[in-house]
Amino acid sequence: MKKLNVALVGLGFGLEFVAIYCKHPDIDKVYVVDKNEKLLNIAKERYSIPDERCFTDLQDVLDIPEIDAVHLVTPPATHAPFSVRVLNAGKHCGCTIPMGMSIQELNDIIAARKASGKNYMFMETTRESSSIFRNFIKKENSDVSSI
Repeated sequence: MKKLNVALVGLGFGLEFVAIYCKHPDIDKVYVVDKNEKLLNIAKERYSIPDERCFTDLQDVLDIPEIDAVHLVTPPATHAPFSVRVLNAGKHCGCTIPMGMSIQELNDIIAARKASGKNYMFMETTRESSSIFRNFIKKENSDVSSI
């Protein structure tokens, strides 16, 4: 199976996904995109992402043929328009929820997915769940069913 090249867009919350992609056995290269250059520098230093795979504009990664998939972890109002751009660029798209802000935006994504023949997945993410769960299980006599 061919290893995939993935671009992660939005490092404010998305930075925690960089390590997952870097360690995944089916991922070859990880690209990162954020307007905030401080976050790009953190990704470069923490995960050894080379300069040539760090960008401040989504279009830059959409123009790179070797990128197979784009994971969007951006503000909600950007989800639909960015997803449509990713799909129209011929790349698979994963996006945090919500999928869009209106029924029309949802229909736009569906149409772009059908036209591109690429996969689209909206992804539930919970920023605090792992730390809350770790603290919960430390409690004596805790009962997961009471959460």
